[in-house]
Amino acid sequence: MKNAVVIHPRLTVYGGAEILALHVIKSLQDSGFLVSIVCDNFNPEEVERNFGMGKVLRACNPIIVPPFRPLLPRLLAIQKMRYAHTLLKTLKGMRPKVAFSTQSALYHIPDILTYYILYDLEKAK
Repeated sequence: MKNAVVIHPRLTVYGGAEILALHVIKSLQDSGFLVSIVCDNFNPEEVERNFGMGKVLRACNPIIVPPFRPLLPRLLAIQKMRYAHTLLKTLKGMRPKVAFSTQSALYHIPDILTYYILYDLEKAK
């Protein structure tokens, strides 16, 4: 079976990116991939309550990472880069066929085809 990884370290905030990650996972599963999800909160029951997609999450292999907790708001960017570097250590040994980063372009698996979902927050004119 083909392996895929979805990188979504902050699955504790239920907004638009979480539903996007779940649909990416479902699409990969429907395409015959065994999907691992890199996240801080693996809770299929909560996902079922919020999105009706607990079954999709339940079929994933969870790779739990510590949550991002900034200490100093003024140095948020530096703390985020350090967190991404720490996360990179977790991802480095993985060898999936494909990876999707659904939260930030900082998160990737070295030497693996990684698709990034980037958000354009500019208002439509």
